[in-house]
Amino acid sequence: MDFGQTLQILAAIFTIAGVLLGVAGSIVSDKGYRETFQQVVAQIKDSRKRGRPSWTPYVKVQTKNLPPFEGQYYVELDCKMWSEDNNVPLMLRIAPEANYGFSNTITGPSVICKQLLSEKQIFYVSASSPDLEYEIYLKSWRDPFIETWTELANPLLLYRKAKRPLSQPVAEKGIKRFHQRREGN
Repeated sequence: MDFGQTLQILAAIFTIAGVLLGVAGSIVSDKGYRETFQQVVAQIKDSRKRGRPSWTPYVKVQTKNLPPFEGQYYVELDCKMWSEDNNVPLMLRIAPEANYGFSNTITGPSVICKQLLSEKQIFYVSASSPDLEYEIYLKSWRDPFIETWTELANPLLLYRKAKRPLSQPVAEKGIKRFHQRREGN
């Protein structure tokens, strides 16, 4: 055998060895990629799941922005909820009395609800998590004497539990989306 043939045989052996080592390496590395990808998918799914509510104690909210009616009357509240943690359920309970009867549970980032109030300028709020931030605005009220609704041009802030206030454009966007859904657009 001459030198050229020996070189061709060695080149073929090294090529075959390279192919075999490349296949083995890709099998090992693909397994690592697959595991990493599955872990990332699992983390994404976990981050999208809402946790179970762990209700906070009711907080007494006394405000002068509510009408000073005696007895029972209805108000329409605009509630905005958010949290930096995606696992926090966006839920509030609003109760008109100290014994938390007739409580109203609301869910979602921006909710308008009608609530019965029975104490003068007082209601009670419980959040689904201590990490939940929220603002509650008075949108309108029903006068118990003349049985008509009085709507405010700009909702009045009744209560805020937040590290920083919700930006007004985000709040307005949520209100617009609510009205579009309500009207069926």
